[in-house]
Amino acid sequence: MAFTQADLDAIELAQYEIYYDDLSLGYLVDGSLSVAVAGNYTNVETVNQFEGIVKQWNRAVIPTISFSVFANSVEYLRTKLMKNQVESESFADGSSKIGLGVKTRSSTTYEGVLLMTPYPAVSGDYSKDIRIPKAVIQINFDNIIAGSKESPAELTVTVQALPDTNQATGFEYATLGNWFKSSDTPLGVSIATYQYILSNSARMSLGALTLRNDEEHRLECHIHYGTVASVLTTEINNGSGYNATATDLVVDSVSGITVGDFFKINSEYIRVSAINTGTNTLTVERNALGSTASTMLDNADLFAVSNLSSEMGRDKATWASSDAGKATVGDTYQGTGTANKGVIAHVAAGSTNITATFNSVASPALAITAS
Repeated sequence: MAFTQADLDAIELAQYEIYYDDLSLGYLVDGSLSVAVAGNYTNVETVNQFEGIVKQWNRAVIPTISFSVFANSVEYLRTKLMKNQVESESFADGSSKIGLGVKTRSSTTYEGVLLMTPYPAVSGDYSKDIRIPKAVIQINFDNIIAGSKESPAELTVTVQALPDTNQATGFEYATLGNWFKSSDTPLGVSIATYQYILSNSARMSLGALTLRNDEEHRLECHIHYGTVASVLTTEINNGSGYNATATDLVVDSVSGITVGDFFKINSEYIRVSAINTGTNTLTVERNALGSTASTMLDNADLFAVSNLSSEMGRDKATWASSDAGKATVGDTYQGTGTANKGVIAHVAAGSTNITATFNSVASPALAITAS
């Protein structure tokens, strides 16, 4: 169902609170929100020029969003947002050092999720949310007087929205409305460390993690979608089959297969990383897309996976710990501290398993050792 004018009017009139990676920036100042999308038209005369223009266009089209917020605590925001500019190093003897230096990093190092949600928040209602999955924000703190509840400071925020190509086509930059909901059943769900940037890797699930006493750690969840072919591409060609750790697989034929292709074998997904056409051997990454590696019998079928996309799903997934007496995991959307989704916290020495589930599809268990 499409948005009606009444829906858009309701969004325009709503009082919004703005979060950046779960840090509240403050409340949107009425009438301050603006969006600019820049682009250039260039006439194309040759194929080489066309390819160059396409590459330039992909880099150049970055929507810029500007707005002002009323912030109660400027110093709190300054401290939280600037903490990654400070370098620290610890040593085996217990000493440490902290310094300021020059870091050369891409803008994606500092990207986060920007969420505008109506205030007061209604649990489970995302119908008027505005969500930018890859946002790089700029706030000028110069000449800003620290605010308070009685007299909040007004901050000007500029946001560059980077394309998140792991989102569905048409939703790469931002989503207006119920970004949380999806009726599709994913191929798999995987767990990764927080702010892990998705790439053309096998997108495997994190298998183990150690938590020290009183330590907290934040996790991310990836939800993978795709289409599995109904007609096989090739079959395993090895009389004894393969165990769950084998990465060189001899098949009947490698014709039509390229590096980077994904396949489903039984209930496992694999990604091709190298091909030997002389021996019909595929070098693969196992337990891809949140699947679990298992044995493969001779003549096992390989079905190609197409239309593959993955999205960050920490806020969508349901998180669980098999033994909360050893380590807990938060499962409250926009929760405080360790209650927030994907935040694991040490409780007592021992072990537990953490899982993330979306639309009845669970990730492989993340084995937590609490020391």
